Amino acid sequence: MFKQANIRIAIIGLTFVFMNTFINVGLSDTDTASMEILPEIQIIAPDGGEFWDGNTVNDIEYLCTGGISSVDLMFSADGMVSWETIERAVTTIPGLNSYPWLTPDISSTLCAIEISAIAHEETKLVHGNCDSYHYDMFGRHTAIYGDTVVIAAHRDNDVGAVYVFIKKGMGWIQYQKLTASDAAISDQFGSSVAIYGDTIVIGAEEDDDGGTYSGSAYVFVKDSGIWTEQAKLIASDPAEFDHFGESVSIYEDTIIVGSSFDDDVFEDSGSAYVFVRNVDTWSQQAKLTASDPHTLDFFGQDVSIWNNIAVIGSRDNAWVGAAYVFERNGESWNQQAKLKASDGVTMDFFGARVSIYDDLIAVGSPHNDGSCENSGSAYIFANNGNSWV
Repeated sequence: MFKQANIRIAIIGLTFVFMNTFINVGLSDTDTASMEILPEIQIIAPDGGEFWDGNTVNDIEYLCTGGISSVDLMFSADGMVSWETIERAVTTIPGLNSYPWLTPDISSTLCAIEISAIAHEETKLVHGNCDSYHYDMFGRHTAIYGDTVVIAAHRDNDVGAVYVFIKKGMGWIQYQKLTASDAAISDQFGSSVAIYGDTIVIGAEEDDDGGTYSGSAYVFVKDSGIWTEQAKLIASDPAEFDHFGESVSIYEDTIIVGSSFDDDVFEDSGSAYVFVRNVDTWSQQAKLTASDPHTLDFFGQDVSIWNNIAVIGSRDNAWVGAAYVFERNGESWNQQAKLKASDGVTMDFFGARVSIYDDLIAVGSPHNDGSCENSGSAYIFANNGNSWV
């Protein structure tokens, strides 16, 4: 459960007429009997019709109830398209509060002030209902970009779904539920998820389009505030039990999709596929495989991309694990490095999880005997300009 309070005062017209609007973002809770009262901010001044000269001090007055301890004050001069900070984390008390504001020395008829309560505790997100299936696995996979959180529930209604939450002031609200246009039982839509900007990619590793459990991935884009399906990605060479879509990653107009059960070289040696977008169309640019594949390497169990560098995890490579780094030059991808743990041993699963940001790569090794047997560890590699160390 979370609480939300958000006030906007629109200043419209030649005389800067103030219009006071309370925006209730709402609660996310299925148990109405246990819902708490929303925190509330009531604007006292300005309350309509005032004209405030630029470069003068005017008091913004407001009442706070419901346990609000601090607020953010924001100002817009272009009809709430963009916002500037007046002050953040302004301490408040129960009851009447006053903030002396030195108004900017500008002339505008489309001004606005926003007062938002600030959260001081963690927020637990749950989806709105359990539909008819009680083992949704909501939260098994998550992704975040800016003020948007994407949470997968790959067993939702035995089909799979992904929930989009957005941040509003001091809390989060469920914004939209995403499902596949051709949803089918046991596709596991939501077996992986990633987001970049206004694009979400969702894996469905047990989709049967190219054979039993061949897998697929779906691309959703936000248009006019609504997330809609833009494309369905499948491998150029799908085969049963490949599990294409068990891992996904996106950076700008490039998507990487893992398929660790692919038998392209040896049984379950694995692969990863690169897709690129041209306007609204996605096409496969490359298929990546390890330079030294083995049976049961599971190359592609996890993938990550940043700019023109992709990292592919191979948790069972030589029974120890590895992570492979690929670099794009034009439209060609070439293996740049193979990363291994300095103290790796059999069954460490090094490469089970990988992530890249700028010139740093993190590789998970969940069965490594870090502090005790199978306690796990993670390794950080940095690019020194010539290699990853």
